[in-house]
Amino acid sequence: MPDELTTRPGPGGGPAPDVQPSASPAAGLLAPPLGPPRDPAASSGAPGGHRFRPAALGIALLVLLIGAVAGGGMFALEKSSVTWRPHVTSTASGWRLAGPHGLLIYDAALSAGHLAWVSGPYTVVFDLDTGRSKLLGIARHASADAPATVSGLYAAWLEEADSGGPSIWTYRFSTSARRRLADTPGVVWAPALSGETLVWAGQPGGTGRASTTITVRDLSSGVDHIVAQGASVTGPVVADGPRVGWFVLGAPAHYDVKDLASGHFYSVDLLAGLTQADLMNVDLSGTTLVWRLRTANGSGEILLRDLTGGTTQPIASGSGLSGGSIDGDRVAWSQPAAAGTSIMCRRLSGGLPFVVATVPTGTVTDVLVSGETVAWVVESGPSGFSGIETARLAQ
Repeated sequence: MPDELTTRPGPGGGPAPDVQPSASPAAGLLAPPLGPPRDPAASSGAPGGHRFRPAALGIALLVLLIGAVAGGGMFALEKSSVTWRPHVTSTASGWRLAGPHGLLIYDAALSAGHLAWVSGPYTVVFDLDTGRSKLLGIARHASADAPATVSGLYAAWLEEADSGGPSIWTYRFSTSARRRLADTPGVVWAPALSGETLVWAGQPGGTGRASTTITVRDLSSGVDHIVAQGASVTGPVVADGPRVGWFVLGAPAHYDVKDLASGHFYSVDLLAGLTQADLMNVDLSGTTLVWRLRTANGSGEILLRDLTGGTTQPIASGSGLSGGSIDGDRVAWSQPAAAGTSIMCRRLSGGLPFVVATVPTGTVTDVLVSGETVAWVVESGPSGFSGIETARLAQ
């Protein structure tokens, strides 16, 4: 999913990643943690010397089962007591969705026929085929929201409870199973998801920026694999197929992508030689990386790079750009036009950029593409509309 680094409250109650123009790449690109590092485990069991006891194991499993059932019941109760459903309207080209009670929709993700987003304390997923929405989570604190991500198999999001730091939650579409991944301590950036591969940046044990770890988990097996660790490692993280990526501060700063199947590393200078620029979005599809930069004077660029070779290519430039999303050979973004804001798309296999839709008023804050569907987030749009719109690409 693309990472739109806009200013809003983070899950820890403090600021979410902000991207103000800075005098140096390091200062502008390093975002603060989503919340103060904590160790949710907080256990101090004495090591060694304990005999394996099947009876004790059975009791422990029973306690876990009871806890899971109780947790599911509490969520069902909360779900039934709040008004979370978005306002949904079918349009000629797709859907128009607005948050309840006038809540803004933001931090959206699009993949394989599903839209996921955060609206106030609610994390919601929407089925583009059926027009049905489902509540995935309710943040315990109004400021405890963070981007949701979605793949064809799962949705994942961050949620902070009354105690402890942010935790990653997952929802599996095939089983409707909603699960908190308790063993993901110190999460400091929104996770990325591709199929059954989950990636996150964390600081286990509250070690601070001196030891940020990029962890990959296979959700089917539960097996973790650390792919990077160090003081210069940070988000945003991306995932697509066997490849995952993360940002590395330095001189120059660069973005690393690892192919988990082959073990091969790719490294790209996302600043493209600029000394003052802020990284706004990063998205990955196959071996193609797309990102957006904003310079100190407010102008911007959406850039593309094939990891296997070639040079960095511009997709769009100018002020007021948003998005920068790729899926297959389709890249989508928005840019100001004479009649408002144009939602744009370009097929890398050939042809010129074309207009998907025009937003006459308001501000487009993000654009997403998956398959033949484009979605965009708009604030104070036509007739005061704020929410998400979707459209199918012409064949």
